[in-house]
Amino acid sequence: MKHWLCATALIMAIFLACRLPGGQEPVDDTPEKVQVTFDLQSEPDDNSTFILTITGKDIDTIGPLEFSSTSSITLEVPEGTDRIFYFERYNGDDVLVDTGTMVMDAEASMERIPLELTPAISPPSITAQPVDASVVEGETATFSATAVGVDIRFQWQKEEEDISGATEASYTIDELTLADNGSTYRCIVFNSAGSDTSNVATLTVRPGFIVKDTIPPIITILGGDTVRILQGDPKDMVSYYMKQVKAYDENDGKDAIALEHTNNINIFEINTIPYIINYFFADTSGNIATATRYVFIYNSPSKDTIPPIITILNP
Repeated sequence: MKHWLCATALIMAIFLACRLPGGQEPVDDTPEKVQVTFDLQSEPDDNSTFILTITGKDIDTIGPLEFSSTSSITLEVPEGTDRIFYFERYNGDDVLVDTGTMVMDAEASMERIPLELTPAISPPSITAQPVDASVVEGETATFSATAVGVDIRFQWQKEEEDISGATEASYTIDELTLADNGSTYRCIVFNSAGSDTSNVATLTVRPGFIVKDTIPPIITILGGDTVRILQGDPKDMVSYYMKQVKAYDENDGKDAIALEHTNNINIFEINTIPYIINYFFADTSGNIATATRYVFIYNSPSKDTIPPIITILNP
């Protein structure tokens, strides 16, 4: 019984100590709540999540509060001055992409508030470019690129068209054929803040084996293989030099004057045995073609001193 009386006396003492002077009850000074609506100015993303934290000098920290992607956010906050609203936006991979901070007074007469977010990451930057590759048909070729940035992704392209599944820092092509020769590749590196495009790399595919060229060039003698030059006549000599030979090689694609190989011609000496002129032409594989021309120097005909004969018919 004594213990019960002591406990009762203690409770009464605490109750009386808590009462305000004049018999008034304690006053609840918790701030009234007002509704605030933020209109997001960033481009909507269905996979984004917004996190909001609110602080103030006379309130406890509110949040972090989570909101799904939307064009606006509406919530109730304690009325008062210098309320700090800190926003974070995360993409579908839970990577921070945007942030925003607003310091404002929370009042009952507030209107809708536009909210600008600042990108939290920068576009990626390529630091190592893909380089040209030269391989033999049937082999593989690998192109690679290196980039720096946050949450970066890769997309390889062939002839500026996306390659399905080529989304790593390197791209390997197996069992190349001659049809792949000359094709071009590049890589686009990107994140939510932007992109960077690499230089173009060219692929060269060489034949798996080299066929030796054993076909000699084709030599064409211009003006025939036998030439007659009038003794001492420079005009005939010029005409002769214009009647040289030409050579063409199917693999090299060259069309050139063949080289004179043997003998010189003396147009002032009559010859009964022809000058034999040999020509030759060699292609890049060492195949040689030859041709022969025969040149005669002949004398001018004797001067005609016999007059013609005139016959009178029907005198």
